[in-house]
Amino acid sequence: LNGFSNFTSTDSGNLDLQIYDPENLDVYLSVEGNPTLLFFDDGNPPETYNFGETIHVQVQLAHAEPFDFRTVYIYDDYTNTLLDSHTFPNSSPGFVQFNLSTNDLHAGLLRFRVNYHTFSSFNTTYVVINETISISINLDKNIVQRNFDQFTVNGVLQQNGTNLDGLEIGLILWDTTLGDVSGFLNLNGLQFRTIYGGNYLYDNNGIFLNCPQGSYLIFIYLTGNINDFGISLNNYMETLISLIIPINITAGANINGNYDTKIVKDQFYDGDDLYVYGFLNWDNGTTMAGMEVNVTIRDSIGNVLATTIGVTDISGFFNITILIGSWPDNAEVWVTFYPEDNFSAPEYYLVEFYEIELYRVP
Repeated sequence: LNGFSNFTSTDSGNLDLQIYDPENLDVYLSVEGNPTLLFFDDGNPPETYNFGETIHVQVQLAHAEPFDFRTVYIYDDYTNTLLDSHTFPNSSPGFVQFNLSTNDLHAGLLRFRVNYHTFSSFNTTYVVINETISISINLDKNIVQRNFDQFTVNGVLQQNGTNLDGLEIGLILWDTTLGDVSGFLNLNGLQFRTIYGGNYLYDNNGIFLNCPQGSYLIFIYLTGNINDFGISLNNYMETLISLIIPINITAGANINGNYDTKIVKDQFYDGDDLYVYGFLNWDNGTTMAGMEVNVTIRDSIGNVLATTIGVTDISGFFNITILIGSWPDNAEVWVTFYPEDNFSAPEYYLVEFYEIELYRVP
């Protein structure tokens, strides 16, 4: 029984607390003759229906005042929609049965609320309509660099235009063999969440660094679990998945290094040798061996003065020599990694371009 009453206390001579309830109203609910429970669980579930059936809700009021010509109301508590009402005739015992067609309701968890007359006291109970619902899904980007990019997944859980409450969903990542690799998801919050008001949002999510670059699939999974105040059910409704969306997870590269000159150490001297060296690694620190890197010399406004290519050794190290020309002293030394120079399609789409300006060794 869920009810609310106004209480007033008065002090007597012996300081005993006295309670006065101006409503003194009890609202008793049953569904199919089964009284509502304080808590529904797997061992004591609520009544379950399909479309085309009728829900029978019995209401018995207990009140000191006559029920004559007063009205009792039954609502969908989640949407605050009035479903039916009944005005008691003369000398009524305060009982009514509401017969509600499931065709007029929505699938999923429903919480009925019964109010009487103008009193604030009420009671609620649950039923479940176990029918197929709709899950929309939106993904703000379908290419995500691991340990770098953030992405958002959102959508709506609804049926027949009504947003739903109390149903649990999960965000799932599959590889191309349809294996569950959701452990690679670096989520901002819980993977499995109970939805209220229909709308869900997984925002500011990332991909852990240990995820191999590749093509994946992402979707929302309706688990069939139900949770709300006074109810907790496992695998109670039909499971469902949303539209499955392809997502590419890419890997980044990283270059660390410096440059030096052979003879003149504080400027670019025409005819001198420029040494450009460093390491090329994956974003997770793994060596990138046998990869081409491009060294480009530019002036301060981006004009290319010279360029050459080198290859990393087994440790990812490169050491490239360029003959210095007539370059200004403020010339810039850039090292670039082009995925398309090192991988064939479609693999190079899964590796990120990387470029960095290097500086003279101290």
